[in-house]
Amino acid sequence: VKRYANAMKGRFKDIIVFGTGSPIEAVRALVESLIHPYWNILSPEQRNNAPRIHFFSEMDPELSMQFGDILLEREDVLYIALSRKGEEFETMALMMAVKEYFEKALGPKYRGHIVTCTEKHSLLYQISKQEGYKCFEIPYERAGNYAILSTCGLLSLILLGIDIDEVLAGVASIIKASQDRDIRNNKVAQLALVCYLAVKEKQTKMAILMSYSARLKQMIHWCSRYKVEMLSKDYDQSGKYIASHIMPFCVHGFNDQNVLLQVLLGGENNKIVNIFQVKEYLADIPVPHEFGYTAIGYLGGSSLGKLLHAEIDAMRMILTDNHIPSTMITIPKITPYYIGQFITVHVMNTVIQACLSNINLIEEPHYEDLKNYIWALMGKAGYEETLREFNEKVARIKQQ
Repeated sequence: VKRYANAMKGRFKDIIVFGTGSPIEAVRALVESLIHPYWNILSPEQRNNAPRIHFFSEMDPELSMQFGDILLEREDVLYIALSRKGEEFETMALMMAVKEYFEKALGPKYRGHIVTCTEKHSLLYQISKQEGYKCFEIPYERAGNYAILSTCGLLSLILLGIDIDEVLAGVASIIKASQDRDIRNNKVAQLALVCYLAVKEKQTKMAILMSYSARLKQMIHWCSRYKVEMLSKDYDQSGKYIASHIMPFCVHGFNDQNVLLQVLLGGENNKIVNIFQVKEYLADIPVPHEFGYTAIGYLGGSSLGKLLHAEIDAMRMILTDNHIPSTMITIPKITPYYIGQFITVHVMNTVIQACLSNINLIEEPHYEDLKNYIWALMGKAGYEETLREFNEKVARIKQQ
């Protein structure tokens, strides 16, 4: 990815990252945590002449057409297609549309505007070799959520000028720390054990992920998705029924905390709250001594950062007062190194929980039936019997 990024430097003004499901959610979380929140409206100079970046994961035909009209007709656009197995319905249908669109607009040179990230020997891999697209391999037999630290995520980062070596250094530091067999020194194992015991001993059914940083907002959604896909299994690897399903519930700090309190303090105490905060912000805004003659005058002389940390401390005390289990993860500051650490803490935490519960992280037990129905409805050969059964079920439902 480094060699490719160096060769492409200055060639593209916009990058479109396309895919569906876990891979694109993972890559978007990684990128949006490390770029300026308003990256796409910064001037080229403010972006160090790095391209703008857009994430597209919609199947809506109208939106897809309008999106294509704006970007796909230009010669300074790079299209990155993410598909682990290379046969996802949504990704590949739009891939076919993009190929036709680009080829008509640019002619044979359109191939230099398409990059794919997929498993070796997948359908998309074969297409890439046949058509002449640049292809980066995703390690074989890895769940889509792991795309965040594969070529999928690293390629997008380096094209934007972000130091991927720093990200990977943060990853390596947590992997090393998480291998300490003395749990008193192993913070990742401690975190995993707290979350495991919340389910095992307190029958926790909901894990609330609460971010107090705007730049972590998308990352928290990825964390939630990762946790539910990896841990929500009906059976362990010995065939024992466990049903340890945990429903993730993402909230964004001060915007959602009032609603969250209604969820937490009402009904059964079967929730665990995971709070994520940033210790040192890259910038803070002082609150001036204005409106001193009113009831809000006391805020003068403080700062938005101080107010935010006060809200976090107050929320933690409310949880303690009401005996609601919680954890706190503090990122020193938002940098590539610490984001690499943050991702790895979450991954290793989830892996350890899975080991404690003896469940398979990779399998997706309920997805095959959905794929079979879609293949049948779209006319894939070999699924005629599935289509017949589907139509019979629809007929019975209508009769009811």
